[in-house]
Amino acid sequence: VNKLMVQMGIPMILSMALQAVYNIVDSAFVGNMKVGSEAALNALTLVFPVQMLMVAVGIGTGVGTNALLARTLGEGKKQKAAKVAGNSLFLGVIICAVCLLFGIFGVKAYISSQTADTEVIAMGTSYLRICCVLSFGIIFFSLFEKLLQATGRSLYSTIGQVVGAVVNIILDPVFIFGLGQGAAGAAMATVIGNVIADACERVKNLDEEKYFGILKNMAEKYLLPREGEICFSKKDLERMPAGFREEIKSLAQKKGGVLEISGETRNIDGGFILIYGGIEENCSIDAMFAEKRDELLDQVRKILFA
Repeated sequence: VNKLMVQMGIPMILSMALQAVYNIVDSAFVGNMKVGSEAALNALTLVFPVQMLMVAVGIGTGVGTNALLARTLGEGKKQKAAKVAGNSLFLGVIICAVCLLFGIFGVKAYISSQTADTEVIAMGTSYLRICCVLSFGIIFFSLFEKLLQATGRSLYSTIGQVVGAVVNIILDPVFIFGLGQGAAGAAMATVIGNVIADACERVKNLDEEKYFGILKNMAEKYLLPREGEICFSKKDLERMPAGFREEIKSLAQKKGGVLEISGETRNIDGGFILIYGGIEENCSIDAMFAEKRDELLDQVRKILFA
């Protein structure tokens, strides 16, 4: 029991702590703006409670889902578990819709009720509007995080949170200073970080057909015309669809190589490890997101803020 508490509890604690990193990083960078730093910090102070409310609603919904999903999986009722997960995502859509409406119609009224400073009102409104209108990142990340925890994979949900926090740290100075967006730039960096973290979790929670289809495409890209082997996680090895092994071997043959699927498992959450001549190449989902980070950042920025 003690070992299980450590394995499950510490990643959850770290995940909650990392959520606060977004606001700490935003405050640190806007506080160093040459013009309007004091007003920007005041604006972030007013925005923070609403952000925490969104996080609380997302996590609260996720915790309820977590408890019911874990119990259902423990009873072996896979169909009911799928319905529980589906209902939680529907609730996530409703929460996002409420945040969207508040972002469009209620943000300025809220900020204006807290201060009479026009500069603070303008900065706070622009920051909070971006966070509310594009709240799907933090809401759905919170839900997928709890879905992963319900299956006992707390560590991997924390990895997704780390990815989002790192992206936020990188983008804050780019948007605030490089692009001159000020407080709105901090909001953009936060939203993009949340979206990328959410995307990472979504890939890991895809149904088996789509998930292994992605792995097949990844393998086609990274296979070499040599003799080697490929390792998967224990979970992926157990749920591997019939015919997938032959498809991977066929892809290797088309490239002039030979590939064997190893019976040894690796401690990765999605993706695979390729081994050629004793040299391992990490092709896990988290590694792929890290490798394509800059490209993803640019694509998300264009989609959300073009």
